[in-house]
Amino acid sequence: MSGENMFFPNRFSDLELIGANIEESVHAQSKVDFVHKLSIGQKEANETNYWLRLLKDAGYIEEKLAESFLSDCEEIQRLLAASIKTAKRNLKGAAGN
Repeated sequence: MSGENMFFPNRFSDLELIGANIEESVHAQSKVDFVHKLSIGQKEANETNYWLRLLKDAGYIEEKLAESFLSDCEEIQRLLAASIKTAKRNLKGAAGN
């Protein structure tokens, strides 16, 4: 099996983990669990961004397509960061009541 065949399936599973963790957060057992699930999704998005840049730089993905994927990934990263920040702020507010 070539390195290319071994490499790509692992990267696609990273993409799936972002959505899976966001979906799990919807059914979180607590507000803390909600933040935790989103944080895992954020880490997976950060890793996906890294791999997309690496694949682009190595020439595995056409530049225009890579830029589109990176733009989408960065938007997901921003949304997750904002959601986590808001959820943490709400947790602190609930603890103060």
